[in-house]
Amino acid sequence: MKPAKSTGGTVAIVARHRDVARAAAIRLHARLPRARLLPMSLPDYLRRRRDPAPLPVVLVADGGDPDRDRAFLESARDRLLWPAPGGDLYDALAGVLTSLPPRPRRSRPRRPEDAETTGLLLEGTVTSERALAALASPVRRWVVEHAASVRASPAQLARLAREGVTWSVLIPVPLLAVAASGPAARGLFPRGTPVWRIGAPGDDGDALSSASSGGRVPGPGRPASRARSRKSSPR
Repeated sequence: MKPAKSTGGTVAIVARHRDVARAAAIRLHARLPRARLLPMSLPDYLRRRRDPAPLPVVLVADGGDPDRDRAFLESARDRLLWPAPGGDLYDALAGVLTSLPPRPRRSRPRRPEDAETTGLLLEGTVTSERALAALASPVRRWVVEHAASVRASPAQLARLAREGVTWSVLIPVPLLAVAASGPAARGLFPRGTPVWRIGAPGDDGDALSSASSGGRVPGPGRPASRARSRKSSPR
């Protein structure tokens, strides 16, 4: 695998199950040799509300079933990758908040929502009860700090979507790449999103569902690079 350029710090390796993420983190160490890799499930990631900013993410499809892989990647995209407010709404928020992250740089064409100037700012944790109460407002563009600020089940989020609610975040989740062994990610992510092919049959190892490197599979929250460094040498 070719290492990613200048990627250090802590990176979340997010998969449908934590075991899959652990195995993938070992394989991805070659891609991200300077990073501290934390394997976790999607719910694990959303529980890390104590972080000052969302961790960069690599989304991993386990390679077992194409339809299941695609369903996971789609659900992770819809739950994590909420956009920053459009330019005009960002300017309006800048007049209200004393501290606002820098305006995200955009290389893609202007979106329709970039012209929006009205949004409902929900600071702090947004529980399902608070979200239901917010439906009393006619505004349906809701702005929160980041995706993990919202504590609502998929069913509750689906209900809000039926009510016309769309989300923006002050601090978007950085997506470094998608790791998949097949076409599961095709058409799901913005153009230019790196897709790393790992764990496919015929590659230099087994499927992502097993720790094929021979290294020790890291436990929850344990960096894969440390587990790899304790691999015993063959005799």
